[in-house]
Amino acid sequence: MKHKTLVILAALFLAVSASHGFANLVLDQLVLTPQGDTIATLEAKCNRGQMASCMELGGRYESGSGVAKDEARAVQLYQRACHGPDVARYMRSLGDAAGCRNLGFMYKQGRGVAKDEARAAQFFQRAIQLYLRACDGGSTNDCYQLGTMYEDGVGIVKDDVRAVQLYQRVCDAGEARGCNNLGAMYSNARGVAKDEARAVQLYQRACDGGSARGCYSLGVRYADARGVTKDEARALQLYQRACDAGEGAGCVSLGADDFVKGMQKDFAGDQAGGVPFYQHAAPLFQRGCDLGDALGCQGLGGLYEVGSGVAKDEARAVQLYQRSAELYQQACDRGHSPACYDLAHMRAQGKGMVKDEAGAAQMFQGLCHTGYDNACFSLAVFYQDGRGVAKDEARAAQLFQPICDAGGALACYNLGLMYAEGRGVSKNLDRAAALYQKSCNAKFPPACDALSKLKK
Repeated sequence: MKHKTLVILAALFLAVSASHGFANLVLDQLVLTPQGDTIATLEAKCNRGQMASCMELGGRYESGSGVAKDEARAVQLYQRACHGPDVARYMRSLGDAAGCRNLGFMYKQGRGVAKDEARAAQFFQRAIQLYLRACDGGSTNDCYQLGTMYEDGVGIVKDDVRAVQLYQRVCDAGEARGCNNLGAMYSNARGVAKDEARAVQLYQRACDGGSARGCYSLGVRYADARGVTKDEARALQLYQRACDAGEGAGCVSLGADDFVKGMQKDFAGDQAGGVPFYQHAAPLFQRGCDLGDALGCQGLGGLYEVGSGVAKDEARAVQLYQRSAELYQQACDRGHSPACYDLAHMRAQGKGMVKDEAGAAQMFQGLCHTGYDNACFSLAVFYQDGRGVAKDEARAAQLFQPICDAGGALACYNLGLMYAEGRGVSKNLDRAAALYQKSCNAKFPPACDALSKLKK
């Protein structure tokens, strides 16, 4: 059980680096960063008609930051920010538009108020109108927020090209977060042709401009050799810089590096040698979790579940898994596919919630239909194993094929196994060899081994 939990976590750390940090991204988009005002000060400013303070105070109540969590109170404050007593004066401010958008999410999710999709749509539309007006008036901050709405398709038809235009405008104005988001669009071929070298340039500009997330994103490129020569030491330096600046994903990536090293020692039979690495990973996961990073909570929960680097505490593990699931759910509800994907995996494992493989399969199916390849791969595995769906190896092969065609090494390897054994497809050793070769060329060692054995 211990090794199974560690393997699952290690696979998760290795799989999500490209999209990691989405939970913090959601918080950055939808809740104003606290500027040091106390709750009492924010209350006073809100009562004086400062709608941005009402918006920020609502965010504090929604997240439970510095005050007891109270979603109903958050709704009241977002309502006031969106439709304050002096809307004409504040309608160009971030607080007003952000308040409308956050209010839309509360109605959409049924948090603090009865769920009402129609009302949610109305508030999203008002937010868009306000952001548009302010952006056209020269507010790069509002252009950025509008870009996130176009990117996520919140209250408006999803339009990656328009999002790119807005992020470019924000980046050109010298705002680091605009450069970071633009880098992500180039990296993921959303609204522009895929260009990892250009993404690296933008992440570097964002990092140099003070974006902790930009430093983290740049670190991922050095770790994975995407657009730059692989340099793990440089990646760790950038993760540390991001973590020190309050980016939870940076802290978790540092912890994941220690975690994987500890696991390697553990699996080699040197359990004592792995302990220091797990002990170093635990506080990094804790910091990431405290900063709102779902994977940090999940990783720390895994350590408590098996007692690696910390005293075994299953009750604490459950609490952390539940917190992780909550963060994933919030991000998923706001349109972030990676969060939905990780939430589906937690549902399949029964971590932080009742185990529900059928529900997880449905989530993978929905994400796969949107073109999210990781979900298509997981759905293929579920069909292959008969988890949450009727076993259908032919369907699994159909799902693996396009992922393999796009360069997915593991999908090519799995498909190769199916051709080698005649599962879901007609047995074809030549086809199996070609698939193993493609996977091997993509630096997937098990495929190289399988190819070598096939040739004997």
